[in-house]
Amino acid sequence: MRKTLLATCALLFSMMSNAQTKDAPLTLTVGENSHDTGAQSTDVYWKYTAEQNQLLTISAKSTESYSTYFYGAYLIAETDTTALSITSDAKYNKVVAVTAGQTILLETRAFANAAGATAVCQLTVEANNDVPGLGTGIAADNQLVVVPGKTQFVGDQTQSGSQTSYLTYTATEDGQLAIYLSNSVQSATVNGEAAAAEFSSEKGGYVLKAQIETGKTYNIVWQSYGVQLISSEILHPILGSLEMPITLKAGANEIPAAKGEYYFTFAPEKTGYAVFSSEETIPGGQVLVYQNKANIQYNNPLATSEQGSLNVKFEISTIFYAPYLKVVKVEDTETAQTWNFAIEDYKVGQKEDNPIVIENVPAEGLKAETGATYFKVNVPAGKTGFLVAEATSAVTNAMSSLKVYPAGNSWNGNSGQTIAKYEVNGGEAGAAFFILVNNAETSDIEFKVYYEDVKQGDLITNPLTAVLGENKIDRNGTVYYSYTPTKDCKVVFTVAPNIELAFPQSTSPWAGVYDSYKVGATYTLYAEKDKNYLITVSGAAADDVLEIAEVDFVAGDTKALAVEVVDNKYVFDDKAPVCKWLKYVVTEDGYLVAECDTAYSYDQDALRINIGVNEGYMTPMVSYGADYMPIFKSEISVVKGDTVYVNITGSSAVEGATLSFAMREANPGETVKTAINMEVNTAYDIPAASGSSSYWVKATLKAGSYTLKATGSMSAFYYLGEENALTENLIGNISLSNYDENYQPTNDYTAKLEITEEGEYFFNLMYIYSACKLTIVAPVSDAISSVNVGKTISVADGQLNIEADNADVKVFSLSGAQLFGEQVKGKAQLRLNKGIYLVNVNGETKKVMVK
Repeated sequence: MRKTLLATCALLFSMMSNAQTKDAPLTLTVGENSHDTGAQSTDVYWKYTAEQNQLLTISAKSTESYSTYFYGAYLIAETDTTALSITSDAKYNKVVAVTAGQTILLETRAFANAAGATAVCQLTVEANNDVPGLGTGIAADNQLVVVPGKTQFVGDQTQSGSQTSYLTYTATEDGQLAIYLSNSVQSATVNGEAAAAEFSSEKGGYVLKAQIETGKTYNIVWQSYGVQLISSEILHPILGSLEMPITLKAGANEIPAAKGEYYFTFAPEKTGYAVFSSEETIPGGQVLVYQNKANIQYNNPLATSEQGSLNVKFEISTIFYAPYLKVVKVEDTETAQTWNFAIEDYKVGQKEDNPIVIENVPAEGLKAETGATYFKVNVPAGKTGFLVAEATSAVTNAMSSLKVYPAGNSWNGNSGQTIAKYEVNGGEAGAAFFILVNNAETSDIEFKVYYEDVKQGDLITNPLTAVLGENKIDRNGTVYYSYTPTKDCKVVFTVAPNIELAFPQSTSPWAGVYDSYKVGATYTLYAEKDKNYLITVSGAAADDVLEIAEVDFVAGDTKALAVEVVDNKYVFDDKAPVCKWLKYVVTEDGYLVAECDTAYSYDQDALRINIGVNEGYMTPMVSYGADYMPIFKSEISVVKGDTVYVNITGSSAVEGATLSFAMREANPGETVKTAINMEVNTAYDIPAASGSSSYWVKATLKAGSYTLKATGSMSAFYYLGEENALTENLIGNISLSNYDENYQPTNDYTAKLEITEEGEYFFNLMYIYSACKLTIVAPVSDAISSVNVGKTISVADGQLNIEADNADVKVFSLSGAQLFGEQVKGKAQLRLNKGIYLVNVNGETKKVMVK
């Protein structure tokens, strides 16, 4: 049967008819600008000539079908083209300044977001013609006059990197001048005094504030990377409030007489120690120091004074933050109080790059003040052994410590509260080592430094051999042992309460440790026969004892000896579990709900439960209740015959607690067996599934390049066939991203999927933080004019010819409009305007061009 079909379509321009280049840009106008490229990804250039001084705000529009991105702006002169430094407004629109007669070139790009969609470059341009001082502020003799209430622009757009801007303002009233900036600044001054531009969450940018008095002129200079879009206003906060802190100056400062909370700040001009002192007191009050304004809301002080004292000292480690001080006065004083402020330079020893040098070792009577003090020892050529730092005065604060480490490698040292030692080697030319004393005491820490020969057991690479029974320790500090069990068993180590044990997996300093279970001063290691185990003994004292015993395994000690759960529950006895293995054999497909009725605790030795299926990973059996508190509960997908293993650890007894197991039917999408069947090119609703939760979908796919497209973020593992999905024999993993190949954001989250073998594919979707839609987009061929998909499709004289034997045929425009959809038996003809169309035959899509 022959059918003749006529369709009236809107004319679609070919890619060649829309071609334009940097040398032949489109004309940009104020208002809406749109260019239909008909291509998947195309650069688009625009030219604009200003008739007057203007600030152009350029916003790029994106839809579900297409996206527009802004790549750069250029100033066109007679002889050259210069890239411009641009900025953004609070809504992230690009802002470009142009003066009368200037011509600029904009570089943009259009992307198609969906298969078959047309790429459209669409820009909206707003022009601000009332911009006081445009073009000024880039030289000291041509300052930008700040006009409160107006949007202004400062900076040299033809320069990249750091640049200096010059502004001035003459106050017409008392108050506070607030200048809001689009970018951060590295440093700033107001009439030569250091000032700080801080981030303002309220304004979504940065703000520089200065106290002003009527009639006075304020010259403002700042250094920033790139240009600035600014606005300004005059505020009238209370002096001493957080909105208008009192600016501190070197020397004497005043604290108001009335009780209350007063804020002070200053812009550091150098690093060192800020010292505040006064002979006066504030009974019941205190001074709190914050590293910057943001820390105040979190009540996270950097330092505090003693109760009732105005004296406080703190380190200024960087000049890029303005510290804030809050003075809390709970009583009035007769007059304002005097408060002295100074920044002291670092003393020798307060920084690693200027340490106190210990000329001769051994050395005694060394002292370290409160805080951190660095000492340097130059180990002579050929000298080997340990460099030891040992406290000779009482050290009672847990935050105090000594550390010895090689120069340039502070993370690879050895620390201790009262003693620290590190193996040194002077080599052929000598080598430098550091001693860091962190003193949290109320007085100096006295210590001595000496060399010590290396003995067996001093290094993990040369441990002592431990034996069953007692092992007498012959030294203070840390000592290393190794032990080889005579059988598969529990090895029990008993030590004095002051000693800590660890069991490194190798001699590497980055190696992990084997799990052990501690109850009091007893450690239990589940060990294998003839395997050598390293033991780190820390905090030992000479004549301490390391006692070792081997205890046979009993039921439940190992996974191989797991105790089978009967009657769907396990009841804890009165003994602390330390380590117990259980197993539960699944008798039906579905979801296993495992839960324990004891409360979850964050205590170090509290009960912990891990759960896993067959030989899979063990994961914590924990979830969160309605009040977001953790509870012992897991729901896992299982099939009949699976063995679920449970590992219980902890040293706190939980007598009478019950671990129970129950089965429930799996909901659609919860398991491999209940995976949702998806058709290509069809959007499906996907529920949120974060953390350990997931959602299963499946699709029958032919070989080709597919795209996973979602309206929200997610990741996925994918498998070929149900059996591989059940046994976790995965092909690979996918992470959907909302950035394109140029790292520009897109509306949808997408990922490419290469299918090399036809079959049924299962997708385990994870980390879906909000419900969204997911589409598997079928491959689209790049064939032009004539294609063959098992049926014949051809184009001639503006007519699309289709020959098929009972095939489902659909024809779409690139914009996605369906022009034809019927079951074709024999031949069908469709007359179309010039353009590119998508032809779908029995689910396979091809692209054709009608000329």
